[in-house]
Amino acid sequence: MRTGHIHIDGGMGEGGGQVLRAALALSAGLGKPFTIAGIRRARRKPGLRKQHLCAVNAVAAICRAKCSGVWADSDRLSFEPGPVQPGEYLFDIRGAGSCTLVLQAVLPHLLMASGPSRVTVRGATHTTNAPSYDFFAETLLPVLTKLGPKLQVRLDRHGFGAGGGSMTVEILPASEPQRLEWDNQYGTLSASAAWRFCILAANLPDGLAEYEAEQIVESLWGGLFPGDMEGLRQFAREHLHGGWPHIERVPDADGPGNVILWKSVQATGTRVLGAYGGTSRTSARQAAEEICARLAYYREYWGNADRYLADQLIVPLALGRGGFFFCQTPTLHTRTCCAVTGLFTGKSVAVQQLHDMPHWKIEVPGAV
Repeated sequence: MRTGHIHIDGGMGEGGGQVLRAALALSAGLGKPFTIAGIRRARRKPGLRKQHLCAVNAVAAICRAKCSGVWADSDRLSFEPGPVQPGEYLFDIRGAGSCTLVLQAVLPHLLMASGPSRVTVRGATHTTNAPSYDFFAETLLPVLTKLGPKLQVRLDRHGFGAGGGSMTVEILPASEPQRLEWDNQYGTLSASAAWRFCILAANLPDGLAEYEAEQIVESLWGGLFPGDMEGLRQFAREHLHGGWPHIERVPDADGPGNVILWKSVQATGTRVLGAYGGTSRTSARQAAEEICARLAYYREYWGNADRYLADQLIVPLALGRGGFFFCQTPTLHTRTCCAVTGLFTGKSVAVQQLHDMPHWKIEVPGAV
């Protein structure tokens, strides 16, 4: 499927790293070279950062690509891929960049490779503005297995703002890729089979995680038991799966780390939300309030791919047999992936609103 260079405006759509990651995955998977100018033009610090350099070098290593413009702060890149080479790989961001965002660029074309692969990425496993390891393992990978491959992932070591983490993915591609036809299912917060909070705490001041747990319960139900903390605790024990928010100590992390994870098991799959706190009571309270506020999205949830999952399905579907799924109003990240995919495939991703409501069907043509 080789052709002339595809020219990409790095400021299109969300104007950040999503444009580059989608282009790298599609280029390797389809064997189409591209040039991107204005990389991350919409960001405060444009150009290639450590995380993006790692993604470029990782994909280049896997498909033996010829590329230019691969240095820190570069705003222009040319990338000419060769055949994808499955195998065992180790990629190190050498900082606090997100492991899961590097895997967004690496994983899609390995799903369609000629043999198995094992990929380890070192960096941050839980950091701001990126999917957490838990989201990757419990939300994204179960959906990707619907496309036919066998996938396993393990957390080797937690990594937060200072990096130092590691995660490994094992990929056994399907001999016959499957089309995704993910019929709509309706699921709400009240219909959850189980939902709970988990606080990851690494090198925090004494009592901070416990304070954060109290803030979560108070933010959710404080109006029911004003001034009655024991009443709140009892309510949490009765209504939260596992009772009071679970605190998991992370003793071996580099530097401090504070993450609140909310997990819900529904008929439509496991949902994972994350909020990132800090080392003070003020930042801990803000993180608790943030994740509780974001739960409002799930009170009237419709569809099988939430806003954080939808954009990560476009490229794998486009490189395989395609398919469709349902979601709420597509984010700018999702629409950006649709646009970049269209540039590489020459086929439009259909994004259709249903019944004048914030309910959408996204259908992706496949390359196989």
